[in-house]
Amino acid sequence: MIDLKQEFFSDTEIISLLQDGGEDGNQTVEDFLYALFSLYEPVPGGKPISKALIEDWQIFKNEASLEYVLGQMGNPFHLNDKVKYIAEYQNYLQTWEGVKEEVKTNTRFFCHLGAIADVLGEYDIDNDSLQLFKNEKYYRARVHHKEEPAFSTKDMGCPKDPILATPGRANPRGISYLYLCSDDQTPFYEVRPYYLDRVDIGEFLIQEDELKIVDFTEKVNLFKVFYDDGEDVFKQNVKRRVLFDAFSSDLSKPLRSFDSELEYIPTQYICEYFKDSGADGIMFQSSVRKSGKNLVLFYPQKAECVEVHPFEVNEIVIGRENL
Repeated sequence: MIDLKQEFFSDTEIISLLQDGGEDGNQTVEDFLYALFSLYEPVPGGKPISKALIEDWQIFKNEASLEYVLGQMGNPFHLNDKVKYIAEYQNYLQTWEGVKEEVKTNTRFFCHLGAIADVLGEYDIDNDSLQLFKNEKYYRARVHHKEEPAFSTKDMGCPKDPILATPGRANPRGISYLYLCSDDQTPFYEVRPYYLDRVDIGEFLIQEDELKIVDFTEKVNLFKVFYDDGEDVFKQNVKRRVLFDAFSSDLSKPLRSFDSELEYIPTQYICEYFKDSGADGIMFQSSVRKSGKNLVLFYPQKAECVEVHPFEVNEIVIGRENL
């Protein structure tokens, strides 16, 4: 048995069990780690294993802790290895890529979801979705390019006329969804204003007692699932997380000037699937601000703008990333 120290980990459930569970707790964590490492295989050009287990799953506290455990477990991985999911999970990503191509170029309205249908079918809107409650706050921005009065609260929502509803990552042309942000800073990034533009930030309140939101940003506590429900449920949660990460990534991608509107169709298809299943909306990661999240409501009337705050952009910070 490996002597696992609680200071190796950032997962609070693991820390608690190592602190109070004695040898049995240590063995349970060790069993979990073998199951966790079995999700991956080494491959050139893959993701660093440290990123997968520290950043993605938030299991280990730092690289030194991960390196120690890898050495003690006699695992085939080393700290600098690049990895990908084994075929059992990689197949779901490949199936999603196939669905994307199918709905863009072949069969739009009756596309077969293939292997990912099992994962989507097991998602229970009533029990698995994120719950939003009345009067929770979300935010939306609109930009002025000339001097004019601030937008009214009635003007801050999405277009009511179907003719004005342009396609987005979630909504098809002619159908309006309400795009909001989780905080009052992310909307500035989402609308990409120019220097000295006026930006009005609308404060929206949820109007329903309870909304059911499919959260593509959900962070599954893998150890808790493994400990409470066993390895089969653990594996199913990994499949969902792999697939939902792919959805969130595609939802977050901005449409570039040379892209076609066809690029929006796959994520519109997934949103329509969950809308038909009873969801009120979706949540996904902002692509332009890592700490921000975007909320899309399928039924715009379920949130109302109650206040508008005008701002002027007096500084623009440019970030860059090597290709």
